[in-house]
Amino acid sequence: MQVALKKQKSFKGGFIFRRLEGEPQAKLEDAGVPKRLHVLLQQGQPIVKVGQRVARGQVIGEGGPALCPVHAPASGVVVEVGQREGEGNPTPVVVIELDGKSDFVPVQGATRDVERLTPEAVQRILHEAGVSALFHEGFPSAEGGSKLSAANVKMVAISAISTEPFLPRPAVLLDGRVEEFAAGLRVLHQALPHARVVVAHSHAERQLFLDVERALGCPSWLRLHALLPKYPQEHPLVLTSTLLGLRRVPLSPAKNGVLVGDVQAVLHAKEAVVDGLPVTERVVALGGQAFEPTGYVRAKVGTPFRVLVEGRLKNPQLACIVSGGLLRGRRVADLQEPVTSTTCAIAALPLVDKAELLGSFQPGSRAVSFSRAFVSALLPFARARLVANLQGERRPCVQCNYCEDVCPVGIIPHLLSKQVTHNLVEETERFGIFACIECGLCSYVCPSKIDLMADIQSGKRTLLLEKEKYDETA
Repeated sequence: MQVALKKQKSFKGGFIFRRLEGEPQAKLEDAGVPKRLHVLLQQGQPIVKVGQRVARGQVIGEGGPALCPVHAPASGVVVEVGQREGEGNPTPVVVIELDGKSDFVPVQGATRDVERLTPEAVQRILHEAGVSALFHEGFPSAEGGSKLSAANVKMVAISAISTEPFLPRPAVLLDGRVEEFAAGLRVLHQALPHARVVVAHSHAERQLFLDVERALGCPSWLRLHALLPKYPQEHPLVLTSTLLGLRRVPLSPAKNGVLVGDVQAVLHAKEAVVDGLPVTERVVALGGQAFEPTGYVRAKVGTPFRVLVEGRLKNPQLACIVSGGLLRGRRVADLQEPVTSTTCAIAALPLVDKAELLGSFQPGSRAVSFSRAFVSALLPFARARLVANLQGERRPCVQCNYCEDVCPVGIIPHLLSKQVTHNLVEETERFGIFACIECGLCSYVCPSKIDLMADIQSGKRTLLLEKEKYDETA
């Protein structure tokens, strides 16, 4: 397998979001510690019982040798072990009532003298600390947890570019932590010494990553790659395609020998291997016009969203809460849902309480639009506003091909949508429905307000169910 880097700066399709109201202010605060933490065990089952006391860092859930363990984010007493809705699915949960004590169980083998560790030892620590699960398709180790073996990793690609509205900005995550980020990159190199480490960042933040490179002494195993900040550049498949100069977006980075992580994964790698800290905290961006103020909070895993957003919502009754990016995220129905080891952003958009009449014919001076039909296209310095309501009326497809223009994987979303809605799902496989990465841009740019991505997702589910039935009867 040969990995060849090319100086490709972007990819076909995509969209650049500019000057949005509600971008998170570059101010990081501690979220505070709630009385109880609700730790979802997305990777296993509880190994603690009600009434048991646990220390910070102690393993409270395991899922077998291939899955990372889950740790107590703080010290306290287990008061509930059960199941809860987590990210849309019933998930095991451990509820810990905190006691304010500071006892701590570090990850075994952690040391400041990282260069004395063998690659296998570093891989094991990353697995035991829960860091492996933060990498797309998992970080390889003898314990498992990845589709790749360590020997087949040719590149570790770090996505330090943020193009989806209201996701964390690398400059904020790394404010005062350049040395730690550099140490995290060194940890990844120590774990996979034969792989090249590539940091993909935007042109605007080039100086920040030059500082990182200098902090490491400009090693030959590190490469910086400046990319156009066009959504969805940070998607692992699109990022792999751009860095490798592939003509088509691959179905899996792992099949191309690429591991993909992000800035927070690198910082957690440093904390695990150097400080012995498992993944028990996350930095979460709070963005969107329904927040006042916006910002960033450092929260313990298991902290309910309610604790993070309380006091920040302008009108809690007229706010749509989304976990993750605006296009790929998920609407939150219950603010008791807790922060997990992968939570990175919570957005709050205003729910406008009256319908917009003939929206397509209004000037749209603050509209965010792919087309240049609105006045906003002539106002390059004006701030645009995103709301949760549908802007305008649903109409039949007008064959504008906008969805095809922005699609980063080169499929024809409006064609696939028609095939799905006209019960011609079998035809969609021939037109690449499984290549869709569900970035949501097709639905976003559609002037007819057709939820093309939902139709494509429906078609995928139908095809997979039919394949399962066929396999069972074959």
